[in-house]
Amino acid sequence: MESFSRHFYFYPRKALDIDWKDLFFSFKSCLYHPHYKKIENSLNKIWAGEKHTFPCLSVRTGFDLLLKTLNFEKNSEIIMTAITIPDMVRILSKHSLRPVPVDVNIETLTPNSKDIEKLITPKTKAILITHLFGAITQLEEIHKIAKKHNLLVIEDCSQAFTNTSYKGHNNSDISMFSFGPIKKTTALGGALFTIRDYKINKKLKESYSKYTSQTKFSFLIKTVKYSFLKTLSNPFNYNLVYAFTKVFKIDFDQFISKSTRGFSQENMFSEIRKKPSASLLSLLNRRIRLLNPDDNKEHISICRHHMNNLPYEITKIGRGVENHSFWLFPALFKNRREIQQKLKDKKFDITSKSSNLILVNPNKSNLKNSSLILDNSLFLPIYRKIPKKERERLSRSVNKIYDNDGEIKEPKKILDNNRLTFAYVNKIFSPKSEKEIRDIVRLASKHKAKLSVMGKLCNIGGHSFSDNAWLIDLKGYNNIISLSKNKKIITVQSGILWEKIQAYINQFALSVLTMQSSNQFTVGGSLGANIHGRDIRASTIIKSIESFRIVLHDGTIKNVSRKENYELFKLAIGGYGLFGIITEIELKLTDNEILKQKAILILPQEIRMVLTCG
Repeated sequence: MESFSRHFYFYPRKALDIDWKDLFFSFKSCLYHPHYKKIENSLNKIWAGEKHTFPCLSVRTGFDLLLKTLNFEKNSEIIMTAITIPDMVRILSKHSLRPVPVDVNIETLTPNSKDIEKLITPKTKAILITHLFGAITQLEEIHKIAKKHNLLVIEDCSQAFTNTSYKGHNNSDISMFSFGPIKKTTALGGALFTIRDYKINKKLKESYSKYTSQTKFSFLIKTVKYSFLKTLSNPFNYNLVYAFTKVFKIDFDQFISKSTRGFSQENMFSEIRKKPSASLLSLLNRRIRLLNPDDNKEHISICRHHMNNLPYEITKIGRGVENHSFWLFPALFKNRREIQQKLKDKKFDITSKSSNLILVNPNKSNLKNSSLILDNSLFLPIYRKIPKKERERLSRSVNKIYDNDGEIKEPKKILDNNRLTFAYVNKIFSPKSEKEIRDIVRLASKHKAKLSVMGKLCNIGGHSFSDNAWLIDLKGYNNIISLSKNKKIITVQSGILWEKIQAYINQFALSVLTMQSSNQFTVGGSLGANIHGRDIRASTIIKSIESFRIVLHDGTIKNVSRKENYELFKLAIGGYGLFGIITEIELKLTDNEILKQKAILILPQEIRMVLTCG
């Protein structure tokens, strides 16, 4: 049965990440007098590590004060991620600094370190990296370049806070975390900076001590405002407001954007140049102190599942990011407006605008990926508080637009035969030909998908599969291709069982030279993983292998033997699929010998003689 919302209402694109009990605490803190220094010390203890902590009103506040403290020369350059919010550029301009944008990779949301190095000039003073949409950028190579050129590295983690396990990269000079109204673990405002240099931290605090404080009354008004917006998490209330904007011809996206904006554009600098009230710091201290590190795991799992179920035609932004909290869920769509309207018609709150992001210096021609993200993204309403049926309806609707079957494929649990190791794989393929295997490998490469291979699931340690992988099940790829009785060579597909080979060649009085000790393994699995098997007369199982064919990571197919591509011969046998997927195998045969079972009685005192004489 279709969801009720299909006909009557839709769920909000995003919900405020704060509970009513936190809002009640906020009201209460505005009525009494929290001790400012005591709360600040508590925050420092929670956040402290090897670096120094600087709490402030907002990331804008801290960034503005940081630039004042660093006092770079006029017209100095700051290399920065090309996608950011307008206020960060405004703050740079206020301090007579020039932003130099660097493009990002769509899959990883990380700037290329070589691109950064090309932009460095004698005027460059710092590199500002923004962790976009909740994805933690890999900074190792960027830090090497910064160290080489004696540059500061500043992390803008406004969109990336999940829990206190990541408080900035160890080698970053400054890491900035936001707890603004629409952020994860919001305190309706506030920011925490992690600062490596004690002198910079000391200067910041000295300058900041001269700022006036935000009043308790202004924070009380803010609490009232966001308590009202919290009621819009209820779909019924949200849809009433949506209907109101339609009646009065108000742009709904602009209404939402203005309602959640922390500072006015006209008076931004006077508003940000304040200290947080004790009430705000008290709420921030509570949110971080009571934070459960596992709270976001379910949300991340939901987002990864739906990302994997999007059609191949859609580019998954940030798909290659390992540490991703999915603050937002953007994806690249061709014909964005058309797709957006189709999904809105099906009662989904789809927006192409989020968090007021802009392209730094849009006239630059080398910002292709960043431009593509901002010009073609839709932000999908996928988060934990939306019912599962509604999320699945969204995935079905997107798939149907792209003429796919619309079926939502839940991750399938794969358990090895020892019942010790399992994984949840995303897709399972059952190819019948080498061409199909090659096509699957190429498709996985195109979509940056992990690829695993499965036979009888007998390999020890669960090395054959991993979570969120595409799994190739070769059990159905199990034919005998050819048999040369004169040369005593048989060619088989890699999914065939040893048992099936022997049953076939028995009629010709032939036997495999050496085979797996258990005949219930696939030949490909034996070669690729276990490679166990020995015959006293014919040596190890590897002696039975004449040659094989293998599909490499890019879909190339190679013939492999002791005479051709010998390096691959040594690597792929026992290589657990790391070097490719073995598809066809030539095995040596020998004359079949019928063994007779014979039992003899050996006395204990005769054992030594029997073992010696054979």
